[in-house]
Amino acid sequence: MLGKLMKYEWKNIWRAGVLMLLGMFVALDFVWTKTKEDRTVEKAVFVDEAWKLLMSNDLAGEYLIEIFKTIRAYGGSAICATQDLADCFAVRDGKLGRGILSNSKTKIVLNMEVSEAERIQEELDLSEAETNSIIHFERGNGLISTNNNNLIVEFKASALEKDLITTDRKDLQELKDRIRKYGTDAY
Repeated sequence: MLGKLMKYEWKNIWRAGVLMLLGMFVALDFVWTKTKEDRTVEKAVFVDEAWKLLMSNDLAGEYLIEIFKTIRAYGGSAICATQDLADCFAVRDGKLGRGILSNSKTKIVLNMEVSEAERIQEELDLSEAETNSIIHFERGNGLISTNNNNLIVEFKASALEKDLITTDRKDLQELKDRIRKYGTDAY
């Protein structure tokens, strides 16, 4: 735990199958228990690649849905990220994927393949034009959907934000060189 931030990294057990899923479930249970301790403190639970948990077994999937349904009562927000929406809808005829979407006030949709865009069009009641935009989004473009209002946006990251999220090797090398040259004055 880093101050008020808890992060669990799964790189070392990524291919460990059941061990990874058990670890994810235990970590999520710990975070959920901490989330419920004080309703006066705002908090957010971010679950990256949630499809792994959803697909692991029904109990884990139902537990994640419970968090999405009840977290607001504890002063929190739940955030789910996935690169393959189809995986979230592959379990129990889409019940778990729909459970997350219907209990998420705000959805951010980035570029999708045609089949995924058609699925999200149905789930979010998007127009043909919005669906077509999703299929053709360039990097940095997206659709924000909240309260049945949809808005196509362009996301602009600051230099620091870009450095924090980039996976581009060229950008990472430039960052490494800049930090080596300027140290803490790199920004």
